[in-house]
Amino acid sequence: MTAGWVRRAPQDAHRCDPPQNSLGDPSGRRDDLWRCDCGDLWRIGRACAACEYYGYGNHGGQHRVGNAWRPATLSQRIGVRMRRWRR
Repeated sequence: MTAGWVRRAPQDAHRCDPPQNSLGDPSGRRDDLWRCDCGDLWRIGRACAACEYYGYGNHGGQHRVGNAWRPATLSQRIGVRMRRWRR
């Protein structure tokens, strides 16, 4: 039997500071992309996770208003990589 992790605690949360305004909201518009110092690619998306993934709708009072930093989608990552490759 080989030694290895069976279960491991999740890594620490992302520590880079994305650009934000004085209220803590992302400075930019929805679907803007930003690359942090560690190389992760982020986009501005909806603050409400249900609206982000399923579209806007009634969530029984659990809706959050505004924008939030979210990881970039696969298509956005591919697009950025293709633009860099074409240069």
